[in-house]
Amino acid sequence: MLNTLIDIALFFTLYSIVGFGLIAANVTSFSLAVLNSYILNKFWSFKKKRHAFPFAIEFTLFFGFSVLSVILNTAILVYGEPYLPLLTLKIIGALFTPLFNYVTYKFVVFRFHRPDE
Repeated sequence: MLNTLIDIALFFTLYSIVGFGLIAANVTSFSLAVLNSYILNKFWSFKKKRHAFPFAIEFTLFFGFSVLSVILNTAILVYGEPYLPLLTLKIIGALFTPLFNYVTYKFVVFRFHRPDE
């Protein structure tokens, strides 16, 4: 939820007030929200267990899945802009991308090390 608020608030600040273009504002706001997500997931949500990957691999996986997520989120804005208001599109993106992120982060990026592996 915090990541969604960061994304939406930064997007509208960058797009409406600062004057960034649609894609630049979305990629920037989404990326900063994802960075916040990494920090919270790494040091709070999944901190109690031993992770399966060393930091460099873990962060690379996190970054790669986040790139796919920002592409999905940006596509929703770009292709939906002629039909729906931007706030509606950001909310639609906020419904789909966190689900994708959660599944990939939990089962791939922050996968826990099992002693039998």
